[in-house]
Amino acid sequence: MYILTSPFTKTFDTLGLLYFVPDFLVSQIKEGIIVESPIWTKIENAIILKIIDNLEDFCNKNNVKISEDKIRSITWIVTERQFI
Repeated sequence: MYILTSPFTKTFDTLGLLYFVPDFLVSQIKEGIIVESPIWTKIENAIILKIIDNLEDFCNKNNVKISEDKIRSITWIVTERQFI
């Protein structure tokens, strides 16, 4: 599973930032919750904008090329409360 996020401290392109969700967190993932995600060398809080079940379909629909081995993983869920 993959997610698009919007970090609280950074700007991003029109799609947001894409992250992989590790198996132990998949059951807790919902749009609008806050997660910890690596940005460069720091861990930042970000809100989940969209859940992506099929990366290939997402890439085709948005006309982007993404190598799965370059996608970083979120590290933790900050809060399960949905904000959007």
